[in-house]
Amino acid sequence: MSYQFLSSDFAVSGQIDSNTLAALVGQGFSDVICNRPDGESDEQPSAEQIAASAADCGLTVHYVPVIPGQFKAEDAISVGRIIASAKGKVLGYCRTGNRSSHLWAIDQLLRGVNQCELEELGQRAGFDLSQVLTLFNRDDITESEAAEVSVSKTPGRQS
Repeated sequence: MSYQFLSSDFAVSGQIDSNTLAALVGQGFSDVICNRPDGESDEQPSAEQIAASAADCGLTVHYVPVIPGQFKAEDAISVGRIIASAKGKVLGYCRTGNRSSHLWAIDQLLRGVNQCELEELGQRAGFDLSQVLTLFNRDDITESEAAEVSVSKTPGRQS
């Protein structure tokens, strides 16, 4: 299984399956966040199927589905809270890892992390975070606006 770390405690990947879960525990992961809505593709296992297999391995699965290009601050904050409360490392997954990386970056930005630093961390992991971060990094953005911001897909990687 291939995943990319964005921080010491958070990594992202494309779609996972039940066969990859036991390996995650052995690598220090305690939680998995599914950012992919169920039914997005025919071959995709449901979040419930992943959760059932994960429970057998001792992993906790959280379901925070996001439609590609429709990011809300509340979803990003949920991801941040899951990471902060986890007992080990956290893996966020979607189709390619792009949505999961965006949610993490939005949460970090809303917590005050510098946009340029986040963009650099994203680039190192193979993700372009610039567009989504620019939309959320406005001085005049209100909390209710942040919750409703919807962005187009970023160029390059597709979720």
